[in-house]
Amino acid sequence: MEDRKELVQSAQAGSSQAFAKLYEEIYMDLYHYTLYMLQNRQDAEDAVSEAVLAAFAGIHKLRNVDAFRGWMFQITTNICRKKRKEYLKRHVELEENSVEWVDSTQEALDVRKALKLLSEEERLIVGMSVLAGYTSEEIGRNLHLRPGTVRSKLSRSLAKMRRILS
Repeated sequence: MEDRKELVQSAQAGSSQAFAKLYEEIYMDLYHYTLYMLQNRQDAEDAVSEAVLAAFAGIHKLRNVDAFRGWMFQITTNICRKKRKEYLKRHVELEENSVEWVDSTQEALDVRKALKLLSEEERLIVGMSVLAGYTSEEIGRNLHLRPGTVRSKLSRSLAKMRRILS
């Protein structure tokens, strides 16, 4: 099996098959992340599709072939931010009944309520860390924060969620 670095290089050279293999490896992680960020299945699917199209069109711009995963999550994060701004512009309130989650257990509902009480930045940090697996350094670069600040905000956000859930 081809190694990820070779797949990225092949995709950069124009191989749609190589890009499809890369996408196949990361799709579920991207989907779960966008579902967490947007709290709506249809919007999450749309955001992932939009991110994949943007990545495919811009794969030749990726400088570090080892950074493909982080690059994909950065594109996805930007699309999620744009969609969230659109929500606000349209004055769309995401009612609890319209929010579709994969897991509708009471625990998941409680976690969702706790997440709604976090600020957008706190949700981004929690999502990027817990769901996307970013390090504090990577999150800091993406959000223009120091890694120590990211760790501190993550810790406070998780503590806030624990208090809410207790």
